Amino acid sequence: MTSNKNWMIGFLGFLGFMGFREPLFFMFFLFFGGFRYYWWQKIGTETDERLTENKNKAAAIAFKITFIITIIATLIFGLTISDTFILYKLQLATLSLVFAIGINLWAFYTYQFEYGDE
Repeated sequence: MTSNKNWMIGFLGFLGFMGFREPLFFMFFLFFGGFRYYWWQKIGTETDERLTENKNKAAAIAFKITFIITIIATLIFGLTISDTFILYKLQLATLSLVFAIGINLWAFYTYQFEYGDE
């Protein structure tokens, strides 16, 4: 059973800003992906073929965008930064943020495909 307040878990992502002192805290940025529950809640719990098709189409678009962002950021960081510790911190933060963005985009695009034409 899900609550309509599950999206509030996304606020735990702000703990990721403590990563400037300890880099593993950057993993908390993954919790920003919890805001996806806001969009899933607006869609509802009924599943049909159209929703499944829209979810698949939204996932393909969202994760393509985030994959491209990840590759470009990794190349830019790898070519411009020579300090391995800073590179590690940037890469950890980037991967966490991009994953959360991808999950949120997936839910948002699914909502747009379901109700965007109204």
